[in-house]
Amino acid sequence: RIDKSTGGVQLLLGKKGQSYNSASVSPSGKWLAYQQGATSFVRVPQLYIMPLTGTEKEVFAIPYDRNKGGVLWNETESAVYFTAQSNGGVLLNKADLASRKVSSLNTPEEGAGSFSLKGNTLLYVKTEVKNPFELYSINTANGQSTRISAFNENWVKQKQLSYPEKFTF
Repeated sequence: RIDKSTGGVQLLLGKKGQSYNSASVSPSGKWLAYQQGATSFVRVPQLYIMPLTGTEKEVFAIPYDRNKGGVLWNETESAVYFTAQSNGGVLLNKADLASRKVSSLNTPEEGAGSFSLKGNTLLYVKTEVKNPFELYSINTANGQSTRISAFNENWVKQKQLSYPEKFTF
């Protein structure tokens, strides 16, 4: 943290034996989402939320047992969105900050790629065997998902697809 009046630098986060990554500042600049994990061990980093005017004592965790990527805040700062690999797919997830609950916006049979959020509209790339790499829109208020591109539709119609059989252990 940099003090504007003095130019002095103060450590915001840091502990010996810990790594910090994937920081994302909320739209108002009041909150910081970041991941923290132990070094020297193979562990999944935990997602944390911290007030930027506060200290590490005010941090709270969003429990989720997968590696998380692309953490993005919604405009009201009531949720963060992120992707995570799970059972062969890539889930697009929403973490509600009040309840600290994580819900998936797609299924493990699908893959979610890049995504962007404006208001209640989340745009993302979805891939699945029957229709690879198309652009979708989700209304985050009601969960309604709509395909908005047809990049591969004609190409896929000309192919005989083979669908994998999924096994989980």
